[in-house]
Amino acid sequence: RAATSSLFRIHLIRRWRGCSMARANDFTAFAALLLIASSAAFHPLSATYYPTARDPSVALTMMTAPEQSYVDRLIETLKTSGSAMYMAQLGLATKRPNELPRSAKLKRILERNKHIFELKIAKGNQFEVRLLADKKTEGKPTKPITQRNRCRSKKKALEKHSTSRTRARPSVRIGEYELVLVETAEQLADVLRIEEVFLAPCYTKAVAIDCEGVPENLSLVQVATLSPKRVFVFDCVKLSAVAVCSALNQLLRDERCVKLFHDLHMDVLALSKIGGVTEMKGLLDTQLVAEYIWAEPMVGLNDMLNRLDLPQNPTKLEMKAKMNRASDGHQDSNNLWERRPLSSADLRYAALDAALLLDAYKPLRELAWNDENQLIAATAERAANAVSWGGARWIGFDTAKDFALTSAELQQQLRTANTFDFSPIIAETDEAKVVGLLPEDLRELFSHEEALAEKLVESMPYERASAARARPPIILSTVVDIVLDSGRRPTCTLKSGERIYLSDSEERVTTADDIQFITAQVGEFGSDKRAGMDGTLHRISAIYNRERKIAGLTIRLGRSVAHNADMIVDSLRGTNRSVLVLGEPGSGKTTIIRAAAALLAEHHTTIIIDTSNEIGGDGTIPHRCIGHARRMMVPSLDDQSAVMVECVQNHTPHVMVIDEIGRQQEVDAARTVKRRGVRMVASAHGTLRDLIANPELNGLVGGVATATVGDAMAKERARKSRRGVTKTVCERAGAPAFEVIVEICRGDPHTWRVVHDVASAVDTVLKGDKYKAQTRTRDPRTGCIFGKLTRH
Repeated sequence: RAATSSLFRIHLIRRWRGCSMARANDFTAFAALLLIASSAAFHPLSATYYPTARDPSVALTMMTAPEQSYVDRLIETLKTSGSAMYMAQLGLATKRPNELPRSAKLKRILERNKHIFELKIAKGNQFEVRLLADKKTEGKPTKPITQRNRCRSKKKALEKHSTSRTRARPSVRIGEYELVLVETAEQLADVLRIEEVFLAPCYTKAVAIDCEGVPENLSLVQVATLSPKRVFVFDCVKLSAVAVCSALNQLLRDERCVKLFHDLHMDVLALSKIGGVTEMKGLLDTQLVAEYIWAEPMVGLNDMLNRLDLPQNPTKLEMKAKMNRASDGHQDSNNLWERRPLSSADLRYAALDAALLLDAYKPLRELAWNDENQLIAATAERAANAVSWGGARWIGFDTAKDFALTSAELQQQLRTANTFDFSPIIAETDEAKVVGLLPEDLRELFSHEEALAEKLVESMPYERASAARARPPIILSTVVDIVLDSGRRPTCTLKSGERIYLSDSEERVTTADDIQFITAQVGEFGSDKRAGMDGTLHRISAIYNRERKIAGLTIRLGRSVAHNADMIVDSLRGTNRSVLVLGEPGSGKTTIIRAAAALLAEHHTTIIIDTSNEIGGDGTIPHRCIGHARRMMVPSLDDQSAVMVECVQNHTPHVMVIDEIGRQQEVDAARTVKRRGVRMVASAHGTLRDLIANPELNGLVGGVATATVGDAMAKERARKSRRGVTKTVCERAGAPAFEVIVEICRGDPHTWRVVHDVASAVDTVLKGDKYKAQTRTRDPRTGCIFGKLTRH
C-alpha cells in the first residue's frame, strides 16, 4: 500500500484490429497490461482479461510482492527488445472475476492514473506490449527512486487535479445519478477525453437521450449513463448545437449502443436540422415499446413509468403548464430553455427525464425481449419519417380494434395483419362536359393532359395555333372554376389561385349569346340560383341583374376523389360520433363529405340531404361516386330543415349527410336530429373560432351563454389567465351536436386539423386559450398519413 500510494493517471488503450465477430461469446476484443508511473519510479499494476459469456471486460488487480520482480524484468526486457508477445489468458493476476473491482471502481482508477505501456491486438488471443517513453524524461538521466521524488510528483498531480476540478460546476445529485453540466469548451473536451461512453460507445450497453427546446431550437441535450450513474447535460446555447452534436456523433452512429428516446420525433428533427446530425443508428423509442406492450399509442413518459411501478418526474406537469403559458403569450414568448442562467429546477427537470428513462430500460426489455430487433427497426423508420415530415408521426389504423389510431411503423414490423391499407388519391371528373358547355373559341386553351396539348394546337387554324404555342395550355385537372360576366373577358381560376384569361384578345368579352348558349345546356336554376348538369357533379351558379336576367355565371368543377375520407377513417368507422367539416368556400368540404357518405354507406343506412344537388349530382339518378348512399333532393333552400326532419321520421337513417348548414333553422333541425339518435356528417363555412363567434351557428358546438361569477371566482380566473378581473364570463351552454370537427385550409387539401373533443376545445377557446388539435398531412402519392399535435 505504501509503494502504491501516489496519484497516477492510467489511460486504457483499446483498439480493434481484425477481430472476428463469429464467436460472440468468447472473443478477445482487447487485453491490457498497465503500470503506474510517477517520475522515474515504477509502481506496477497488472491487467487481466477474463472472457465472459455476455460481455468482454477488463479487470485490474493490484500486484503482489512476488509479481513485482517479474514486472521489473519485463520492463528491462521491453527496454532491450522494444516489444514482447503474450497470451491474453496468461495474466499476472490470479484472482477470480467475481473478486475484481466493480466497473465504477475501475472507471475511477482509469480517470486518475496514467500508464506507460501501449497495447496492440495481434493474431488469435495474443497481444503485443510496447513500452512508452516519457517525453519529459526521454534522453535525460533517470532520477533515483526516493520518497522525496514520490512526494513531489504526488503534490504536482494533486495540484493539477484540483485545478481541473475547479473549472467544472459543482456536481449535483439527482437520486442515484450525478448531474454533470457541460457548458464550456474545456469541460466538453474533458468529457470527450475521459468518459468511455463517448470514447468507445460500443462497450456501453444503453444510454438515454433527451432534448429540450425542440423543435424550434436545440437548447439542451441530456445523456444518461448507467456505469457510472451520471446525467451529462450539454448546454447547446453556450456551446452551440453543432459543437455538441459533433461531439455526440460517434455515440449516435454506433449501432451496438442502444440510444433510448421517448417520443423521438421532435428530438431527432432538431438533432438533424439544427445540430447537423446526418446518421443515427441503434435508436429505440420507448413510446413504441410501450405501445407494443399495452397497445396504446402516444403513452407519455410519466404514464409509462407509472405502469412500470417506477418513480415519476414530479415536475412534469408544472413545467408543461409553464411552457403552455409562455406559448399562449402570457409570459415572454421566447423559448424558456434559451434563457440563461438556467435555474436549478430547470436543470433538475431536464436531467430527471433522461435518468428515469434509462431506469425504465431494464423492465421494458424484459417485457419486449423477443421483438427488440423489430422495435429498433421500427424506431429507425420512425426517425427517418420524422426528419422527412417535419416531426410528424406516421399514423395507422388498427382494423382489429375498430380502426383505433396506432403507429404505422409498429404495424409494418409486427402487426401487418391488422393494417388499414392506404391508397393513392384518385380524382375523377367529367371535364369534357365542362369544356363542351363553353363556346367553341373559348375551348382552345384547355387540355385534359399535357401530352394532348400539342395535338389540340395542331388542330387549330394557323393564326390561333401560333398564339397557343406561345403559352402553355390550361390543364383541366388544375382548374377550380370558370367565370363569365357580361361585358368582361372570361377567366378561369386554378388551384394555385392564379387567374387566366380564356382568350388572348382583349376584345373577346362575354356576351348575352354566350350566357344563353351555356344555360340552354343545363337544368333549371332553383331558389338558391344554382343549376347542374345531368349525371355530373359540376355546379353552375347564376348572377342576376335587376331585371331578373342572368348577367354572369360561375361554373364550379365538381370532382369525386376516391379514398379522400381515409384521413378520418378512425372517426367515421371506429366510432359513432358526428363529424362537422369546416372550411372556406372552395376548400373541398363537399368533396370530403361525399367520400365520407360512400364510406359509411358500406355498413350503415346513409341518406344525403342534397340541397343543391352538389353531393350526388344533378338529375334523378345520383352520381355513382356516393356508392350505396341514398339521396333526398331539397326543392328549395328554405325547405332544407324540414327535409332533415322528414328524413328522420320517414326513412329511419343511421347516418345523415348534410351539405352547408348555414342558417338558424338548419342548426335547430340538426340538434333535433341529434337528439333522436341519428348520426350526422355535415359541412359549414369558417373555422372553429368563427363558428363559436357566430350566434346563429354556435349551437352546432353547444352554444354560448353569458354567466356572472362571484368575486372570489373572478379573481381566481384572472390569476390563472393573467388578465384583468371580470365578473361576466362566457360558457358553453350545452352539449355539442357534433363531437368531431375537421378544419380544412384552402389551397392545401391534404392538410386537415382534427379536433376529437369539441366540448373541451370550445371551453378552452371561451377561456381565451389555444385549443388542441391533431394536424394530419397526407402524401397524395401513397395515401400515407402523418400527424402531430398542435395548438391553435
